[in-house]
Amino acid sequence: MSDSTQETLRDSPPTKRSIFRDEAVRRYVESQEKAVLPRLLSPKTFFYLWLLVGLIAATSVITWLAIEPVTDLNNERISSHTKNLLQN
Repeated sequence: MSDSTQETLRDSPPTKRSIFRDEAVRRYVESQEKAVLPRLLSPKTFFYLWLLVGLIAATSVITWLAIEPVTDLNNERISSHTKNLLQN
C-alpha cells in the first residue's frame, strides 16, 4: 500500500461492526421491550380493592363456619327441604 492509503486508514475512525447477526440483535431488542399497559387504577386503589376482596372472603369463611346445621333429637342432620316442611 502506498503511504497516503495507510494514512487515510489510520486517520479514519474504526467502523463499528457487530459480532452478532442483525437478526439476532433485532430479536434481542424486541424481547427486551416491555409491554406498557394502560394505567386504569392507581396502585393505592388497586391495593384497596384487593383488601376489599380479602375482607369479603374472610367474612364468607367465618359465616360459613358459624352456621350450625339443623339437627333432630338424635343429632342427625335434617335437610333444608324437611326443615321447611316441619316449619309449616
